[in-house]
Amino acid sequence: MARVVVEIDPERFTRSGAVVLTTALEIVGAADGAELALVVRGVDKITPKLSEALSGIVATVAPPTALPEIVLYGERDAVALPAELRVAAAGSAAAVLALTRWAADVG
Repeated sequence: MARVVVEIDPERFTRSGAVVLTTALEIVGAADGAELALVVRGVDKITPKLSEALSGIVATVAPPTALPEIVLYGERDAVALPAELRVAAAGSAAAVLALTRWAADVG
């Protein structure tokens, strides 16, 4: 299974972060069998409250297409997480470019 990791900081989630997350949802959603791993910076363990908050963020920025499988990880669990691509939501242009290149390679 292909896995793309997007690191997010929920306390500093900006408009550029929303662009990166939207792009990731769309691109990973279009790839058969791909998983989108959201890694939450500054968090060791995902709590139900945090999971609910992140679900709200995803619902707000999700494109009107099928969503990929989304798995949430804290920083500690994500250290050894294998991934084909890792981007930071705060990395706007570079992250979108990396996601687009990944999609071209997969597609």
